[in-house]
Amino acid sequence: PTLPQLSKSSPLPPISRQGPSTQARLILVIGAPGSGKGTQCQKLQERYGYVHISAGELLRCKISEEGAPSEKWGMLAQLLSQGEMAPQEETFELLKNKINECKSSLGIAIEGFPRNMEQKELLERE
Repeated sequence: PTLPQLSKSSPLPPISRQGPSTQARLILVIGAPGSGKGTQCQKLQERYGYVHISAGELLRCKISEEGAPSEKWGMLAQLLSQGEMAPQEETFELLKNKINECKSSLGIAIEGFPRNMEQKELLERE
């Protein structure tokens, strides 16, 4: 992908890919609810062409596709509606598949994952 040009007044340095790497740069955007994670990911998407992946949005989409007919996704919908976290295995599997789809992009900004040290370690292993 071609990189957008920054204005001379931009405080951010230009991002470039060094060499022939096909590995996308991965940025994890974490924070409390309402802290602006989605806003920052949108800015990375607009300014640098990064792919924006929201862990919560991936789960909500999967639930809307599979929801009620599937016992597993129906139970996940109920958990999330009660404010509980989805099982990390399900969240991570969806994220891993989405990341693999986007490997050739310049960068990927992941919103809302990891949410704890166990998830961070899982992400580092994979």
